[in-house]
Amino acid sequence: MSQNPKPKLPTVCIVDAEGVTYTFDWATFSVGASVFIPCVATNRITEMLVGSARKHRIKLHIAVGERNGLWGVGVWRMR
Repeated sequence: MSQNPKPKLPTVCIVDAEGVTYTFDWATFSVGASVFIPCVATNRITEMLVGSARKHRIKLHIAVGERNGLWGVGVWRMR
């Protein structure tokens, strides 16, 4: 009798930032990669990213601030 392996969690995090959808596939978002998400609701975006990263044991560096005149969230994959 064979045992079925435990199904893997999806490695995708989908973030809706004020009408723009960002899809993070943690399996392909390589260490050192970064993205800037222009938005005003920085707390909500940050919470979504941190929650998903924790589930997948991924370390992120997140910085809220201005880039090229736009306010938003910068995300870097650390591990």
